[in-house]
Amino acid sequence: MSNKVTLSLIVVTYNSQDTIKECLGALIRQCTSADEILVYDNGSVDNTAKILEDYASKVSLYLAPNNSGFSYACNWCTKKVSQTSHLAFINPDVVVGIDLVHRARGAFDDRSVSLVGFFCKGKNGLQDKNFRRYPSILSGLLTIIDNVILRFNIKCNSSFNLKKHYLDGSCMFVDRSMFVRANYFQDFFLYGEDVILCDFLKQKGIKAIYYSDVSYLHLRGASSSSIPGERSWSMLPNMTYSELFYLCRRSLLSRGAYLILKFIELLSLVMVSTLFWRKNKIKREFYRKRLLLFIQYSLAFLIQGKGFTKPEFHVGPEKLNGEI
Repeated sequence: MSNKVTLSLIVVTYNSQDTIKECLGALIRQCTSADEILVYDNGSVDNTAKILEDYASKVSLYLAPNNSGFSYACNWCTKKVSQTSHLAFINPDVVVGIDLVHRARGAFDDRSVSLVGFFCKGKNGLQDKNFRRYPSILSGLLTIIDNVILRFNIKCNSSFNLKKHYLDGSCMFVDRSMFVRANYFQDFFLYGEDVILCDFLKQKGIKAIYYSDVSYLHLRGASSSSIPGERSWSMLPNMTYSELFYLCRRSLLSRGAYLILKFIELLSLVMVSTLFWRKNKIKREFYRKRLLLFIQYSLAFLIQGKGFTKPEFHVGPEKLNGEI
């Protein structure tokens, strides 16, 4: 029955010269003639575009003149898709493991399945947890507990559950019709679109599958950092804003409680980094900047509620509709 499931695998690149060959090579080896790979380059200024031209006969390639962000590129490609039944969003710094695409295709034989994820490994070969708790009043504390459990390999039930977790968008397979019903990715420039999509899928009560016996390698940050394997902290404002945007429709009381607990959490991290990471100036600066950004956006978040928005973190709908 798997031959009835066809995939459009979407890869969005930006300065991805160090990882894109491995990424595309692994995908091409696993795709069937009924599948298609779409690559959208966000105006890379390194050799990415030149490398991609060598794959022009094997993928559908679009070289944009400038960087419009991850969500915009994914939505653009989705609207260009022809007849495939399902979508995959694959980061350019991801190398899918053997049999991964085939397993995803097989999972969708069950028509009740709309989302498929896989175990993620980091550059060091260890687990790089690719599902996280939805932002909430207690999510900061619960995430710290989750990280401690992962760090010390404490045995407990920590498997993916769509009702509790959102799936990292680095390697995500989703039913195309359901993605369209979700009105595509939220129009963020970068970060946070996966949270909102998974929340929509959760509300619709769809079935999600997560395979722990098949994995992919994720060299984090290859589209936002000059060092493969590391996140770019320059995108910290986007990450901070997207979490607040997700929560802005909560009640005034919930927003206030969230701000108090989040402030305590971030202030504690600043204090801990100052005491225990004195020699790591970069990490100390990261936590300090994160706290300052949180304070900067907090007042508008609290007062404006569902009207909270900062246009600089979004790609306007007039641009999206005008170019597709």
